[in-house]
Amino acid sequence: MCEEQNLFNSVKNFYDDVSEKLDFVCEINNPRLSQTVRDLIRQLHPDILKRNYGSAFIVPDKIEGCKILDFGCGAGVMVYVLSKLVGQKGSLVGIDISPNLITEANKVISYHQKRWGYSKPNTTFKVANVETFDEVKEYESTMDLVLSYGVICLCPNKEKVFTNIYRLLKDGGEFSLSDIYADRDRPEDIINNQPLGTACSMKWDEMIELATSVGFTKPYLVGAAPVEFQNKDLHKKTGFAEFVRAEWRMFKLPKNIKHRPAEVMYNGNIKGSEESYRWDLNTLFKKGEPVLVDAELATILAYTRFKDSFSFRYLNEGLQVCLGVLFER
Repeated sequence: MCEEQNLFNSVKNFYDDVSEKLDFVCEINNPRLSQTVRDLIRQLHPDILKRNYGSAFIVPDKIEGCKILDFGCGAGVMVYVLSKLVGQKGSLVGIDISPNLITEANKVISYHQKRWGYSKPNTTFKVANVETFDEVKEYESTMDLVLSYGVICLCPNKEKVFTNIYRLLKDGGEFSLSDIYADRDRPEDIINNQPLGTACSMKWDEMIELATSVGFTKPYLVGAAPVEFQNKDLHKKTGFAEFVRAEWRMFKLPKNIKHRPAEVMYNGNIKGSEESYRWDLNTLFKKGEPVLVDAELATILAYTRFKDSFSFRYLNEGLQVCLGVLFER
């Protein structure tokens, strides 16, 4: 517990300190961002752009009217972009362990409300740690989406994080995760090192095991890219570990529902993906073309916010058995 608290304090103090000293705008450099999102970023208050520290910037699909929580929101860059995309009927909650960053986010609530043309704000910010469920309990089972970009790798108790995020989601809710992963555990001296200890990673297989153990569906890999060290001395301190940035999506499904494989067909109603919709790196749905999917993915598509974007033809028992063997391979 003492080690966990020390790491928590180290991360909190690091980002509080950085938020006070940095005074330049960090570029948001995801090449997959749509022109719509890029235009929204240009309209954000410059003070919060100065406190965006280069984490992945991923915009979920089909979020109008959704209630979203951004875990590790920093100064609120992602929150304010999504607050426009969810519309006046949607809402955003941003939580972070850094009081300084939450203060900066709160300063510009009125600015973005007026910028987006809303009659009232649809954003809330709170100093909180998702590892301590009592600090976020008011949001239990209320969220359509929880986002975490470049944060969980910094958390001392990752099992608590996954467990509590699962509790925050409604049935059918999605957890969108982007983080840094390594091919090995971090040595103890790295954990206590500055800056390496506050820019850490988790193991790829550890994340998958944690996610499924608390009840999530299998994580779907949305994107991945290698992380290169510009500082060779720092890389040497890691034991020349290999790192990758990866983006995942996973879901909380209702209990006691029947999972069946199906032939699904995309109807083209997701904005920006009218001709085809990329689910993950391995799955592309083209409008009007049937695709066979396994029982879990069919259930996700049928019980989440994507249900009106697909039509379904469930398979008979005999064909299910054959496809079950196919999907297991």
